Amino acid sequence: MMSARLSLLAGVPLSVTMVDRSRGHAVTVGSWHLVQRLGTGVLVVLALVGCSAQLDHPALDATAFPAAGPIRTAIRVGLAPGAVAVGAGAVWVTDLRAGTLDRIDPASNQVVARIPIGTGLGGLAAGSNGVWVIDEAHGSLVRVNPQTNRVVAEIKVSPAMGAIATDEHGVWLTDLRNGTLDRIDPASDQIAGAIHVGPGIGGLATGAGAVWVTNQHANALLRIDPQTGQIVATVGVGTALDAIRAGPSGVWLTDLVNGDLVRLDPLTVRVEARIHLGRALGGIAIGVHHVSVVDWRDGTLLWIDPARNQVVARIRIGPAPGAVAAGLGATWLVDETEGTVVRIEN
Repeated sequence: MMSARLSLLAGVPLSVTMVDRSRGHAVTVGSWHLVQRLGTGVLVVLALVGCSAQLDHPALDATAFPAAGPIRTAIRVGLAPGAVAVGAGAVWVTDLRAGTLDRIDPASNQVVARIPIGTGLGGLAAGSNGVWVIDEAHGSLVRVNPQTNRVVAEIKVSPAMGAIATDEHGVWLTDLRNGTLDRIDPASDQIAGAIHVGPGIGGLATGAGAVWVTNQHANALLRIDPQTGQIVATVGVGTALDAIRAGPSGVWLTDLVNGDLVRLDPLTVRVEARIHLGRALGGIAIGVHHVSVVDWRDGTLLWIDPARNQVVARIRIGPAPGAVAAGLGATWLVDETEGTVVRIEN
């Protein structure tokens, strides 16, 4: 899926950068002449001027980083693995082609259950309150009981749901159409509240005592109190904010235009470090010893040491690394080419 980053100078052509979210690439395609805006985020354009597609690459020397791991095993899943999450004692991955939620047993490294959900699967989250899958085709949030591996609820939500996360306060969803952060109460399986964030609502994470949301229009990170539902801090971070995770080592997010991994202190909400990695960044996962970031261009997983804010290892995966998660003593990375989930011991 391609999304556009547009820079407009009054009366002159637009400079357009396309961000491919399925691969994390930022591609500068040239300058467009703006004709008319139709609705929210829809542009009618005329004449691409000086088209010269160019892929931005991370400024990293692959030979400077030793192979890390070890990679314990590659676990065969479906033909089209999508999202991955760790929680409720298992690893969960969506199969976009089969329309199933697959459960991986970390003890045997085997798929032990395939739960039918339906086509059009989106985001995925797992926690003590269940496993949750966005069903984009039907505009619903599907709840799976990890004890029985069965669907126990289908909650009607907005048809334009984006990111999902869960914590002890409930399940959180970004509504891209209405610009809100919605909270689902697991006790009732109902929407319990909606927090207005505004147009451009993007990435979402829970952890470090808060809910964290990016606003891509404002190039800002918002800290939300999960108990009151109030926005308690807003900080400008960078442009084209994408992946975000929060944990004991801080709040981490990717700035695709500048090619940075940004680290913030969760208490002061101040930027502590910017680690330049290049513009082909994908998902983030926070492990016990490392912060992991996907590098789409090289097909690798980067390990960042939070004590030094430096890349300490590059783990080669393959040409199409996908979603990433951490937990149960390992990092779990989708290999879209091979149809596997790669387990990397921490």
